[in-house]
Amino acid sequence: MKKIGQSILLVAYENHTRERRSPAHWRVGIRAHISQDPVELSAGIRLINGIYENNWLRFNDINTTKNLAEAAKIKLGQYLRSHHIEDIEPGRTRNIQPEIFLKLGYVFATSKKLYEKLKADALMQDWKKRGLDCCIIPELPECADLYASEALALTKYADLVKTDHLVAKGHQGRVAGSVELCLMDEDEDIIAKARKATDTAFQSLEKQGLAVQMKGYNLCFKWDGITLTKRGAVMAQKVKDAAYQAFLTEQAAKAEKQCKIKCPSCGEIRLQTTSLFRSDKAVTGIMIELLPGLSQTGWSAKFGPTDTGEAIVCPNCNSVLLDHDSFRFSEGVLVDTEDVEAA
Repeated sequence: MKKIGQSILLVAYENHTRERRSPAHWRVGIRAHISQDPVELSAGIRLINGIYENNWLRFNDINTTKNLAEAAKIKLGQYLRSHHIEDIEPGRTRNIQPEIFLKLGYVFATSKKLYEKLKADALMQDWKKRGLDCCIIPELPECADLYASEALALTKYADLVKTDHLVAKGHQGRVAGSVELCLMDEDEDIIAKARKATDTAFQSLEKQGLAVQMKGYNLCFKWDGITLTKRGAVMAQKVKDAAYQAFLTEQAAKAEKQCKIKCPSCGEIRLQTTSLFRSDKAVTGIMIELLPGLSQTGWSAKFGPTDTGEAIVCPNCNSVLLDHDSFRFSEGVLVDTEDVEAA
């Protein structure tokens, strides 16, 4: 996975988990047509749910229609059971839902949730071979896990993004927008290149089954983006876990690595750093210790935890080991342990 794709995946996952969003999923719908012919529309006839457009199927009486739909639903259920069709969602089979299918003249049953579109396609083809009238029903959230306006912030076009004219929607003031709306003051060439950058990343994630591309409108503003699949959410968590583990390993390696301390005055090596030493911090007494096996004769006491500055001296010549201004070791004072042992 390319760096930009990984960054987009991780930010999308951050939004996904923070807003407690459900992953994209699909169902396979099985249609059973209602056995009644539509009638001509005439004045005064009330259609189902007040629909009056001429392109809808219509019936003389809504009660008769629902009775016929219920009968079709029962027959559909009997067919599914007798042919041992599995993976059906019981709640969706018992109810006449949604109304849009009833208005179109058929009842339907659906499969259970499928979190991979390839599995939904395979199931649909299997059911079609059994003589069932099927279709794919995508169930996507209303909003994206990551909008193109947010993805631009992860590209080299981040400094050009303008979103003040857009309307914030969703949790944490997230702005739903497209590349074109966020770069509307830029040259067409820049907009085209930025669009290609986000589209390429979105398409790559979709091809891997990690996300689904989405489009919509926030009031009058067009937006596009991605929503994560279940596989995408799992992958993002794995990437986060791997990055965190790598961080812990790096920190452990830094903590375990010790350096010898060479006095800039006498050149003697009597001290070494401890696991608490950090090169970006002012040196204190807990960060250094006497070399193992050396006698403390002539050195009255160990360094105290709060000792720093002029208190950190060479046990051999009593010269100050730290820089006066930064309280850190000067260049050349720290010597790699392996180099000393090799010499």
